[in-house]
This record gives sequence, C-alpha cells and structure tokens, in this order.
Amino acid sequence: MTLHVRLPEDETLRSAWDVVERLKDEIRREVGIARVYAHVEPSAPGAQPARDIGAEEPSLHRLAAEAIRSVAGDAEQLVVYRQGSRLLVVTSVRADPALSVGEAHTLASRVEDAVRDAVASVDDVIVEVC
Repeated sequence: MTLHVRLPEDETLRSAWDVVERLKDEIRREVGIARVYAHVEPSAPGAQPARDIGAEEPSLHRLAAEAIRSVAGDAEQLVVYRQGSRLLVVTSVRADPALSVGEAHTLASRVEDAVRDAVASVDDVIVEVC
C-alpha cells in the first residue's frame, strides 16, 4: 500500500517519522498488509482550516449536488468547504459493490469532472466511492 501524508512543513523529520510509523503500524494491523510506504509532503504554508460553507452559499452546494446526481445519483455525503480563498468539494457516492477498483475510479473521475464543469470556481474535488 502507498499513501501520501501531509504534515507541517517545519516539523522535523524525526517527529514526522514518529507519526508516519504509528500510522503505518495501524494500517498493517487493521488491514493485514505487509508493506506500507508513505510519501511525506509538506502541508501548504499558511494552510488554514477548511470551513463548511454549505449553509452560507447554498447555490454552490446545490450546483455540486446536481452535478453529482447527474453522474452517480444522490451523494451519500457532500460538503462544500472554503479554505482561505480555495473552494473544495468533498463527496461520498455509493456504487455497486461488484464494481472493480478501476471502474470505481472512472466513476470518481466522472463525478469530479461534472463538479468542475458545474462549479467553475472549485479548486479541488475529492470523491470517495463506497
């Protein structure tokens, strides 16, 4: 298994590696995978907490929901976040459990494209297929 881990850019490698090793150990125990590799990336300088803006900007939430619905049906979860000036859409959609990982990835890409087409100002779209 491979994963990316974002940690504060000024954290020492020793401290970062303590976090990463605990995470890798937990994954190995819980999932039963023998090898877990982590690529550590610095979190964005000056990163700000993401704030759910669905209630403040319902039109953005509605546009994203309609785009998701057009590809994958109703979203299991949908949150529109603002992080500083960045706009993020995070969603979870249900799919047939018999889909392959490749087919699920294609579905996620189609949902991402639909959201980007519907919400021109979006900076990032994260789609979980479950």
